Amino acid sequence: MSVAVVIPLYRSELTAYEQISLRQCVRKLGGHPMYVVKPQSLDLSAVTAEYPNLQLVSFGDECFAGIAAYNQLLTNEAFYDTFSAYAYILIYQLDAFVFEDTLEAWCRKGFDYVGAPFVTRDAFSTSAFSTKKPLLNGGLSLRKVKACRRLVSRYKRVFGQWPGNEDMLFSLTATRLLPFRPLMKLPTVQESLLFSFEQNPDFALLLTDGTLPFGCHAWEKYDLAFWRPYFLREGYTV
Repeated sequence: MSVAVVIPLYRSELTAYEQISLRQCVRKLGGHPMYVVKPQSLDLSAVTAEYPNLQLVSFGDECFAGIAAYNQLLTNEAFYDTFSAYAYILIYQLDAFVFEDTLEAWCRKGFDYVGAPFVTRDAFSTSAFSTKKPLLNGGLSLRKVKACRRLVSRYKRVFGQWPGNEDMLFSLTATRLLPFRPLMKLPTVQESLLFSFEQNPDFALLLTDGTLPFGCHAWEKYDLAFWRPYFLREGYTV
């Protein structure tokens, strides 16, 4: 299955946790084509010297001017056109972490978009969570290139530029997006939990019967103590 790893990077100096995230990404997923998406003017020669298999793709500096600008970049047809040679791309922000390379297996599942679902202890009953369509975070997300481009194009044709967080568009959770749901094959909460955890990882692990996901997102933000022993198994002290 044709899949590339895409790492957004907007500055050259990485924090200690970002260095861990990047190191693990290359270590586990380095067998796939790997691209760093960056501002045109940003010099990443130090990063590519350490990781020579990373290819650089530049967009205008204005695309990285803030969260709103980044959201617009990822809801623009030109972004997906850049990776049209691949069936899928994995967006891997540097607050993500992967445990094993199961990318091709996830591609074979045929989802158009999958990321960490938003789960809370009181939001889902055991009878409802397996079928509910969740909000899927884009920070660590697998995207079918043609499907995501098609959704962006169709939405713009009707409403213009998507105004909010890009993952809300691809999760199709807003009422305005209901007519677009037939365009995208999305996972259930239970399926997406096997892809990635974000908030409440201890509760997420209960929902997967103790099975760790492919990866996790915002691990240092939501429950670093939970992740500490799992990272230690991978050779990292956090």
